Amino acid sequence: MGKRRKSRELALQALYQYYISDTDIDEILKFDWDKGKSDNEINDFAIKLIKGTIEKTDELDEYIKNLSKNWDFSRINLIDKIILRFS
Repeated sequence: MGKRRKSRELALQALYQYYISDTDIDEILKFDWDKGKSDNEINDFAIKLIKGTIEKTDELDEYIKNLSKNWDFSRINLIDKIILRFS
C-alpha cells in the first residue's frame, strides 16, 4: 500500500473520530490507535489532511453544497462528507 493511501486512511479514521466524539484533535493526532503501523512521512501527510479539513470545514461544506445538485447536504452520510472534504 502506498504511503499517500495509508495517510488518507489515517485521515479518514481520525476525522471520523473527531466529528463523532468530543475527543480533542491533539489527542487524536497522537495516533495512539495506530501505534507502529505507520511512519513519520505517513503521519505528517495525514496530519496535513486532518488539520486542513478541520480548519476549512465550513468553506468546504459550502463548496460541496453548491456542487450537490438535487441532493440535500444533510442527506450525505458522515464518511462521504469527510472524503469529499479532504479530497
